[in-house]
Amino acid sequence: MLRLCFPLSCASSSTSAGSDAGGLQLQGCYWHLDTRPDEHRKMPSSGWMGRLKLGARAIDLRLKADPLQSVCHGDAKGANILYASGEGGEVMPLVYDFQYCGKAAVTKDLAYFFNVEAQPSEAEEERLLRLYHSELTKLLGAQGDVPPELAALKTSLELALCDWRRFSEIGLGGWGDDARHRVQKVLDRLDGGRALPNEEAYIDAMQREYPASRNSRLRSLTPPTQREAERVAATNDDADGSSDSEVLELVETVRNRATTWSHEAHKSIMEKLGIQLHEGADVSSPRATFQVRRSSCRLKRSLVLVCGHFAAFLEAMSRPDPAKSDFAKMGMEKTNFMVVFPIMQLVFSLPGIIGAFVAIRQSPFVQGRVESIATMSAGPLYLSVFFMRITLGLMQASLGNARRDSGINVPDQHAYKVVGGTADGTLVLMDDTEPFGRFNRAQRAVQNHMEQVFPMVLEFFLSGYVFPWTTAALASGWAGLRCWGALSYADDRMARIKGNLPSNVFLGSMAGIVVTTGVFASLK
Repeated sequence: MLRLCFPLSCASSSTSAGSDAGGLQLQGCYWHLDTRPDEHRKMPSSGWMGRLKLGARAIDLRLKADPLQSVCHGDAKGANILYASGEGGEVMPLVYDFQYCGKAAVTKDLAYFFNVEAQPSEAEEERLLRLYHSELTKLLGAQGDVPPELAALKTSLELALCDWRRFSEIGLGGWGDDARHRVQKVLDRLDGGRALPNEEAYIDAMQREYPASRNSRLRSLTPPTQREAERVAATNDDADGSSDSEVLELVETVRNRATTWSHEAHKSIMEKLGIQLHEGADVSSPRATFQVRRSSCRLKRSLVLVCGHFAAFLEAMSRPDPAKSDFAKMGMEKTNFMVVFPIMQLVFSLPGIIGAFVAIRQSPFVQGRVESIATMSAGPLYLSVFFMRITLGLMQASLGNARRDSGINVPDQHAYKVVGGTADGTLVLMDDTEPFGRFNRAQRAVQNHMEQVFPMVLEFFLSGYVFPWTTAALASGWAGLRCWGALSYADDRMARIKGNLPSNVFLGSMAGIVVTTGVFASLK
């Protein structure tokens, strides 16, 4: 069952960045603007990022004024989420590493998780957000709170996404799914597609286009002072609605669950994968712990709910999405590759077919070689090798159709499933995090090349007998481009086409020479 960390007004509305109050960050989420001035300063001053740079303060202030405030986890990525077995054997998600836990618009956690971990299509994100809102409405109704409108949740999510991409584009090299068009859509609404004069102009535009509430005004640009931070901390202390021991006991219970159950779940998964987990390793490192000195009743409730904040999205995160297939991104979501691949093979073969036809008509040397092939009745051998090339292309077309429909992109070649344990049913794919991602791509590049070598060698000898110099040039060009593609593949899974695609012209030309020679020799 989905649980949501979303009790409203769980912290003082005047909370700002600065220091730790009551064990929680005054402002949750590690990328908030007040703590990332260096990355903000390094943003380009032109283009869409220049506009985002000018609008960053307005977005930050709007999110601080957002009515959808909660205790956010602050680093809601998959590495901080574990599956665990509950007391009744049910599978439940737990989160840990609370060093960035604090007050923020709840959509900051959602935007971060969607963008860097789940990476759903926009249609799938819409479905998940509606599910989130539905469960949220039930939870808040049970607590006696008024749930937000779905439209308000969507607006807050778009602003939170802009806030996250502002830091990610510079601070983390663009980590996460590309959301440029969504950021630009928000900026276009603020500035009409052209940069406004200054930050204050964006604040005015934000107030006009995305008001936090009917009567609210965004705060000034003045950064929070130490005195203000101390005042907020004192306010949190004064808001106590339960005893220290009661709150600490509750937090310790949550922490023990996240420690013990998560450790068992982690160990089970590692054993399934054949990885030795060193006993004595504590998943609740100092980063995974947090202390609460005093708290309000609502804050206490938030700390329990935060451990289940992302349950609705874990299944979507763990399964590939056909809508995000590389083929779908190229507009080929309905293409029948059983038709397209043979056509592409014919196109790549045309230079060889045309060149061989002209040479056989005009060159005495070539005519003599074709005559000798005909004398040995070897023409059909040439044609059979070309037929092998066609059948290999059909097999690759079948793979292309299946890969697209599964949503599994390169370099993954298989999808494995965990059977039993707390991770039962979870798919296992290649690790794309560094340094293992580079290793997997480099390894796959070598195997991909070897898959092409065998038919190429056959065509090399058959074509080389009739056209030795031309074949040598084609083979060398093919090898060089394939090498370039393999080296590029190691750096970026999409970069392999830089060398592999043009190499098909060289290989196809060789195949064209073979089939043309076979036809002439067979007809003699």
